[in-house]
Amino acid sequence: MRWLPSGGGAPRPPVADGSGPGAVRHASCHTHLSLAYRLGVRSVGITKAANSLQKQELISYRRGDVTILDRVGLESASCGCYRAGKEIYERILG
Repeated sequence: MRWLPSGGGAPRPPVADGSGPGAVRHASCHTHLSLAYRLGVRSVGITKAANSLQKQELISYRRGDVTILDRVGLESASCGCYRAGKEIYERILG
């Protein structure tokens, strides 16, 4: 789910997460079908990936609401594609 750390999806405003002063979580809204369509996979793959990321406490996923709980951990768990894309974006668009 390399697109998730970049906030791919319908944006939601950051919300306080209660873990410390100024801490925020970024949330977006997705359904399994919309994610599956967007990524070209079956919805069961989305379910497995979301469950895995939740068990690692990297995201919270409930009824289409995806909340990134640990952005650094999520970036570490993603494939090298995310990092490579981020570097290209920064190089081209600054």
